[in-house]
Amino acid sequence: MRILPLDEMVDCYKLSIDYPHERDYGMSLIYSVAVRNPTLLAPLDFWPYINFWGAPVSGKTEATLYLAKISNGFIVQKCTPAYLLRKMEDVSKASTLLAIDQYDDHVKAVDDLDGIMEIGHRPSAIYGLTEKEKSLIKLVGIHCGGPKVFNSLIPPRPALRSRTWEVHMKKSPKASQFATYSNLHDISMLTYSLDHYAKKIQKRFGPRSVSSYIQSDAHRLSIQPLASDGRKVQIANVFECVRHMLGWDVDVIGALHYTNHDEDLDVLRDVLGTIVEERGWKDSKQTPQTVLTAINEKYRTMNADGFRTARALGGKMAELGIEGEDCRKRMEDTNYYVFSSVAMSLIHPSGQTTLPLLKPIWGTAHLRRDV
Repeated sequence: MRILPLDEMVDCYKLSIDYPHERDYGMSLIYSVAVRNPTLLAPLDFWPYINFWGAPVSGKTEATLYLAKISNGFIVQKCTPAYLLRKMEDVSKASTLLAIDQYDDHVKAVDDLDGIMEIGHRPSAIYGLTEKEKSLIKLVGIHCGGPKVFNSLIPPRPALRSRTWEVHMKKSPKASQFATYSNLHDISMLTYSLDHYAKKIQKRFGPRSVSSYIQSDAHRLSIQPLASDGRKVQIANVFECVRHMLGWDVDVIGALHYTNHDEDLDVLRDVLGTIVEERGWKDSKQTPQTVLTAINEKYRTMNADGFRTARALGGKMAELGIEGEDCRKRMEDTNYYVFSSVAMSLIHPSGQTTLPLLKPIWGTAHLRRDV
C-alpha cells in the first residue's frame, strides 16, 4: 500500500468529512500521529482534547468517529456510566485515544464527568471516586489521563474548553459514505500512512529532542501570538512539536489563535458587507427589521442559522463588538440604522473590531436602557 503525502491525505479525508476550514484536516492528522507516540511526547505532560460541536446533523459525530478510526482509538457511544468509566481507565492505561460520542448525554449520566475530564489532560491523572459496597463506602481511583476526542451540541464549560481544540461543525455530514463504509479503503490508506509517519518520527526523534525543540527560540517565536494564554501554549506545544517533526505545512498557530468569536464575526462582517454593496445601502437609513430580513436571506443561502428577531441580531452585533458603545443595548424595531461609509472599512478584516460598522439613530422616546 502506498504512503500518502499530506495533501493526498487531506483529499482523502475530505471525501468523508466536511470541516469548516482547510487547516482543520491537517490539525486532525497531526493529532492522529501524536496519539500514536505517547512516549515520545511524555516531556510535555499534556494531552489536548478535540471537541467537535454544533447543531444536530452538522457532522460532529461523523468527524469524531472518523478521527477515532484512523487513530486506532476506542469509541464510546450510548452506554452505562460504569462502562464509560471502566473504558476510560482501560484506554488511559493503554495510552490510546478515547472517542466519546454525545458528550452532553454522558455528562448528565456520570457524576462530575466534567471534573474527570478537566484533570485527564495529564497522562498520569487519577480521579478519586467513592463506591458503595454493602454498608461500606470506599474511595477508589480511576486512571483517566490521555488523549480524548468528543462531540457536543454546545461547547463544554470554560475549564474544559481551555484544554481543548474546538471545531465548530456547520455542514451536513457526508453520511451516505460513512454509514455504508464505502470509504473503508480510504480509512485503511489513511491509517496505514499515519502509522508510517508515527514510526518514522519515533525512529528519528526521542523525548530529549522534544524538550530541546520546546525550549528553542524557533518554537518560542512561532507560539508568540498565543503567549498571553498559557493553556493554548500547552496545546500548541503538542501540535507544533509534531508538525515540526513531520515537516508538514499546517497553520497550527492560526487554528488555535482563531476562535469561534472570530469566526462568527468574520461571517457576519462578510454578510453585512455583501448586503450593503448589493443593495446600495451606504449612507442610507434602514430599519433593523429590514436589516434582519436581508441578513437571514443571505445566511440561508449559506445553510447557516440566522436570527429570529432584530433584538437577537442586535445582541450578537453587540457581543461581537460591531456596534459602538452608544448602542450596546439591543436593537428596537422603532429605530433606524445608517451604514456609515467611513466605517465600511471594517467589512474587510483589519483587526479593528471595536469601531461601529452600523451607526444607530436613537430617538429619545425609544431609548431603552433596561433591555
